[in-house]
Amino acid sequence: MSFTPAQQEAIIARGNVLVVAGAGTGKTRTLVERCLHCLVEEKPPTSLDEILMVTFTDAAAAEMRQRIRARLEQELAKHTDDLRWTEQLTIFDTAHIGTLHSFCLQLVRQHFYELELDPQLTVLPEEEARLLADETLENLLQSHYAGDAEGAEAVQQLIQVQGRGWDQPIRTLVLRLHHYTQTLRDPADWLKSQLEMFASPEPAQWRTWLIEGITDWRNRWLPALQSEKSDNLKATECCRALASLLENPSLEQGAEALENIWAADLEWPRGKKTDWRKPLEDFLEEATFLRSLARKTKEVDPLAEDWDWIRGQMTSLLGLAEQFSAAFSLAKRELGVVDFHDLEQHSLQLLWDRNTKQATAVARQWRKKLRFVFVDEYQDINDAQDAILKALSREGEESNRFLVGDVKQSIYRFRLADPHIFQNYIETWRGADGKAIPLVDNFRSREAILNFINSLFEGLMRRDIGSVPYDDEARLRFGNAENRVDLSCAKEDAPRVELHLRLKGSLEAKDMPEGEGEGSRAWTEMMNLEEAEKEARLIGKRLLALKAEKHLAWDEHTKAMRPVTWSDMAVLLRSPARKAESYAKEFSRLGIPLLVARGGFYESMEVTDLLSLLQLLDNPLQDVPTLAVLHSPLVGMSLDELATIRLKLTKGPIWMALRRFHESDEEHAGWKKADRFLKNFASWRRLARQVSLSRCLEAVLSETHYAAWLLTQHRGEQRHANVQRLLGLAQQFDRFQRQGLFRFLRFIDAQQAAETEPEVAAVAEEDAVSLMSVHQSKGLEFPVVVVADLGKPFNMMDLRAEIMLDDKFGLCPQVKPPHTGQRYPSLPYWLARQRQKQEMLGEEMRLLYVALTRARDTLILTGSISEPVFNKRWLETSELTAATLLAARNFLDWLAGWCTKITGTVLKENQGRNSLFCWKVYEDDTHLIETSPSAASEAEKMEQTSVPMDAASWKKLQQKLSWIYPHSAATHEPAKTSVSALRRRMAEDIETEARPLFELKSANPQTKAQQRKNGNNNSERLSAAEVGTTHHSFLQMVSLERVGSVEELRREAKRLEAEQLLTVEEAGSLDFPALAAFWKSELGLRIQRQSRHVRRELAFTVRFSPEEVAGNTPKDPELFDEEFVVVQGVADLTVLLPDQIWLVDFKTDRITSAELAEKVKIYEPQLQLYAQALARIYHRPVTETQLYFLALKRSVAVKTGRSNKLSQTEV
Repeated sequence: MSFTPAQQEAIIARGNVLVVAGAGTGKTRTLVERCLHCLVEEKPPTSLDEILMVTFTDAAAAEMRQRIRARLEQELAKHTDDLRWTEQLTIFDTAHIGTLHSFCLQLVRQHFYELELDPQLTVLPEEEARLLADETLENLLQSHYAGDAEGAEAVQQLIQVQGRGWDQPIRTLVLRLHHYTQTLRDPADWLKSQLEMFASPEPAQWRTWLIEGITDWRNRWLPALQSEKSDNLKATECCRALASLLENPSLEQGAEALENIWAADLEWPRGKKTDWRKPLEDFLEEATFLRSLARKTKEVDPLAEDWDWIRGQMTSLLGLAEQFSAAFSLAKRELGVVDFHDLEQHSLQLLWDRNTKQATAVARQWRKKLRFVFVDEYQDINDAQDAILKALSREGEESNRFLVGDVKQSIYRFRLADPHIFQNYIETWRGADGKAIPLVDNFRSREAILNFINSLFEGLMRRDIGSVPYDDEARLRFGNAENRVDLSCAKEDAPRVELHLRLKGSLEAKDMPEGEGEGSRAWTEMMNLEEAEKEARLIGKRLLALKAEKHLAWDEHTKAMRPVTWSDMAVLLRSPARKAESYAKEFSRLGIPLLVARGGFYESMEVTDLLSLLQLLDNPLQDVPTLAVLHSPLVGMSLDELATIRLKLTKGPIWMALRRFHESDEEHAGWKKADRFLKNFASWRRLARQVSLSRCLEAVLSETHYAAWLLTQHRGEQRHANVQRLLGLAQQFDRFQRQGLFRFLRFIDAQQAAETEPEVAAVAEEDAVSLMSVHQSKGLEFPVVVVADLGKPFNMMDLRAEIMLDDKFGLCPQVKPPHTGQRYPSLPYWLARQRQKQEMLGEEMRLLYVALTRARDTLILTGSISEPVFNKRWLETSELTAATLLAARNFLDWLAGWCTKITGTVLKENQGRNSLFCWKVYEDDTHLIETSPSAASEAEKMEQTSVPMDAASWKKLQQKLSWIYPHSAATHEPAKTSVSALRRRMAEDIETEARPLFELKSANPQTKAQQRKNGNNNSERLSAAEVGTTHHSFLQMVSLERVGSVEELRREAKRLEAEQLLTVEEAGSLDFPALAAFWKSELGLRIQRQSRHVRRELAFTVRFSPEEVAGNTPKDPELFDEEFVVVQGVADLTVLLPDQIWLVDFKTDRITSAELAEKVKIYEPQLQLYAQALARIYHRPVTETQLYFLALKRSVAVKTGRSNKLSQTEV
């Protein structure tokens, strides 16, 4: 497919270029092609190592790398004789193509010494960073409570006033302050400016904001008042008062206008107040607030009074935030770790001089190196990241930034992304500073879907709500129309958008059919469904219908229409965390396969079961976890059995009732379950105290077979993957040396509070509907998209915080006068709430845009709404002003306003269509009761009858059930073993030592004296094994300069005894004549002459292939298929010469000369492996291998029987 004129312009443009890429407009393809264009067309030629290409997620970076590599390989295939493409592919893996954080990490590691960081620093995972931050803040607050820290009394007062005596709100705010400031290019400067503002005795900044606030309020409400009905005389009067205000009024003029409005609200004509005041309620409420601050008298200055009451508390809060940042930074430095904020801030420190506001020498070096800077998804940037990229980029005539993004798809405000940065570039790069190029040709969706989307957002999205006007540069065009005729309106003019509205609460108990038949049971079952389950069932039934009627969708590969499959369908939710289980349950009942993307991890039943058990192990006196575990498959008690247990002790913890039940009711059917669980629980709790958390969790899964049981259930593989991910979290937690059940549960609580969840690898379903959040769907597309739960209220909790944090107004507290317990908004709090409501609703509107633009062929919108709200919103035409858009409580409110105002459609009929969409209104839930093969009754039958399976599914099940692990022998073969163990296997039935003088030594033998020093002495009497250990230890510790005679050896024994390395008994057990005979032998004398090369008790670990070990062990033909064995050993005495190695192994068998040959045969494999291992490790041959038998005072040379020269096998 060729490029559109806009894409071509973006590819060839140079300088600073901003590409505003709407949904489905081929932005990644354009970005990759521009990269290739830079490599081909630039003079002198550009190389990949002169290009920086970054984005903000690992997935996006991986896709970018994959596409660029594919294009390079295409060019190489076309130009096989051009070495340039080979060169670019060669350096591809080292090119700067990835996430911004990966580039920052590389930069920080290169300059660790300038930053005074650990050269081996690691990046702390987000969850670990959060836990460390919590612990640091806990320690800091404890020091304030103890009165040890500076400003302790002020901090305590802050918690008392602003936290209402609870420190959790202050903790949350300190962490928010830290995270927010770390996204700024100069965190210290922001904190300094805030402290300076609150240090002023006069609220000068507040007075400026009050005038600006009155002006903005006037501009926002004046159009709304002008649009009110002309017979509303009070609206007209208020409108005149607002219109009298100048564009830049003084505070006195603003106060006068507010007084006039306040006076207008005092008297209303008889019979008119209700009708006339209703549309003015919000306006008059805001006017009253502003008047209360602008009405200054000689006695009282409201602004100054509020200022005096809160500025000391805000100063304390800012000071606490500074202390926390310093303590947190120190904690990370001590651990040698950084978090993602550190990567950005350290990079800024290297690249940008905050004093001179200029690029540093490091940045200038990078500017010389980088000829082009590409950044994708720039709408998700923050201030610090923007500063980093600006510092790396050239300026003026050499400007070289290529930024791609779309404000309409900026949906990461919760991660502190700032879409205004991108919007500002759009406005400033339309001239000499750069070029802004819109991409609007959509190659994804049907023309009918694009018409619906354009109409909707032309009515909803505007500069002040959504951050961008939906104008000609935002409207999506049906791209490549000549080659996509089948998807055009000319081919099919029927709407491809469906709206399904479900009216809640329309059925009551009195509507229940009489009798106790199947219909009555189905009705009761439906009435017991949660609201989410009802909507899930509605959606499932619609998808079943689409599948049954062979609904057609476009196949991009075959370029033809085909019937939809389950995998063509996706259900998108604003927040699936608490609803994924509802959809899984209902889709399972309907027989629809479902694949749930990451989300709802902590709410999934399997994870909840295990976390409840961990909570119980931490503290069994918790009723909810106890009941959850007892009723879960881990124990399997029925509700009746739980009731019986509760009756044993009607008051007090359920755990105590369980213990009493176990002690007194052995005849009850549930007793065996309780008995088995209590025994397991005692074992698991002991494990939780003694070993790592992951080991304890592994034991639970192993002993209950819970993970295996999950595989037999619906969505079993995905649920099993969730359990394995939870186990992985525990293992990860153990690795960071933060063992402890309580700490782990705190860590999980922190993750849930922050709404962050671990990545879980999706289990591939051959054909399944996808369920995911709108955020997860970004960048994806599906033939059939269901945007569900549109009646869910917007989350406005942040607008009700005690203290708000705002980009423009900074810290914004509520005011608590000292003489009352009541609170009211301060001026910045009120202004910030107005501003943040707009920002929040703007993000919700952008989320709706992202969700709708995922659809390729069919878009289905669903929502549940109460009947009174439906009658008000959908049956009456309403205005689409800024005020009405800001008053919306959910997505359906916006859709209703657009539907009635823009399309002129009121849903008086329960079913219908217009040119843009078709709709269906469900007045009650009786459609959910319909009995059919896929309804609830069928689910009951499935429990009693076998489920018919097609041939392919039956064959697949047979393969699973009959599967045998092909390398079962490997499960009995240790992957890590010792040389001695291998030798013992060769000896088979022969004893390890014949009439042993002492046993084989361990890798770290300890004498009796050493055991005493370590507090491990169980007996004063030496066993034969201890005598043997003593001989080996003596040979290890004796000075080679004092082994010439028996007397010298005795003196050495005395020395070791004096140094408490040998006991008197051990020294007395040594066979000095046998030891002296070795050192006087030809072998011993040669060793003494090479004393500086001697290594004793030399431990080694080496990896062998099974073939290499096969000569020393009985070979199992099933074992050696790409397996390897790690072998450990300890060589008694080794002489490491520069070009060769001598190896000596001492043996103490009490044997005769006649038995010697047989013993040598047994020990040969051991020495051969020793020789192989040492040759491989030290890269030189073992030229001499000797067995020395102390009892016979003889040495025997051993032939290795194989090459022991340098090998490439991993060591």
